[in-house]
Amino acid sequence: MSVYGADALLTVLATVALIPIAMLPILGTVVRRYGRLRGWPLLASLGLLGSAVSLAAFTVFPLPAPGTLDCEARALLTYWQTRPFASIAPIADAVREQGFAAVTSGVFLQVFFNILLFVPYGFFLHQVTRWRAWVVIAVGLVTSLLIEVTQGTAFYGAYDCPYRLFDVDDLLINTTGGAVGVGLSVLLSRWWRGSRPEPVPDLEAPRRTRRVAASLVDAMLVLAGAVAVRSAIAAGFIAAAGLDRAVEVLEHTAVAITIDVLVGAALLLAVPLIRRDRATPGMLVLNIAPADAAHPERPAPRRAVMVRYAVRWLLYSVNGGLGIAIWTVELVVVLVRKDRRSLAGLLGRTVTRTRPALAADAGLTAPQGAAEPQEQD
Repeated sequence: MSVYGADALLTVLATVALIPIAMLPILGTVVRRYGRLRGWPLLASLGLLGSAVSLAAFTVFPLPAPGTLDCEARALLTYWQTRPFASIAPIADAVREQGFAAVTSGVFLQVFFNILLFVPYGFFLHQVTRWRAWVVIAVGLVTSLLIEVTQGTAFYGAYDCPYRLFDVDDLLINTTGGAVGVGLSVLLSRWWRGSRPEPVPDLEAPRRTRRVAASLVDAMLVLAGAVAVRSAIAAGFIAAAGLDRAVEVLEHTAVAITIDVLVGAALLLAVPLIRRDRATPGMLVLNIAPADAAHPERPAPRRAVMVRYAVRWLLYSVNGGLGIAIWTVELVVVLVRKDRRSLAGLLGRTVTRTRPALAADAGLTAPQGAAEPQEQD
């Protein structure tokens, strides 16, 4: 692996991992606000995630091909366009010269698509967070600033010189797009009541969609944690012994398995064991937790937590193929059984309940309605 390949890999992983993780608190806010994860709140959350990932993709891609960056050809300052309206002014010249046909010019289309790119982000961010309009617009400005700084600093030094331009006009254009999205969101909220469903007591059994989402969040966090550990190890070995030695160490099977097992155990075993509700990080985001199948009003015992971890995560950390086979069996069991219990739930003797329902049974909160029979996991 070349230095360029290592830089490109870290760039892609940072984009893929960090953006979805940054959206997790917002997802948890939606669940707690409405007491559910379905309908428009779910679609709006997915829309926000998709628009955020799209912004990240347009920020870093396409990556420069190896050997195409001529860092000595231009001074560093040429990568930073800090004069307001310098990129927008040519549109006026195009209108004077071409009239209405200027809308097909490259300078106009670049501004138009930059505005269009931020419209979904501003729209879905306002729909999900329900912050004041000026706050969402300010967040859009900060997001655009981070994008421009990322481009102007060559992904914070990952490359020898920037391959994209920092343009102060993009701050104005992108923020305008975010403001347009906020305006559309405000109009939708006034026109369609379904965009703001009434909150419900979160006492019913969590649906499969919510439980699967919790597992996906756990998997994403473990992946991000493993990437972070690998990156730290790589940085240490590159500094001490060079890139080739770092690649040799990280490609060793025993090292890879050890990293995956330790990160998985820290997040998906240690965290539930020390928590009273036995919830994994993904379960906390989705506001659910495992309970004892024999006594659903109680949290799952520690033995059950260890069994669930071994079935769902330990086998996958040791052998990816075996882990995927177990996950397939889990899916089949959930689909076949009427009570929707999974293999991990059966072996660990647990059911999955919402955390508000468990708190209500423990007398910590007053339920606003009778809880439905719990769907088991």
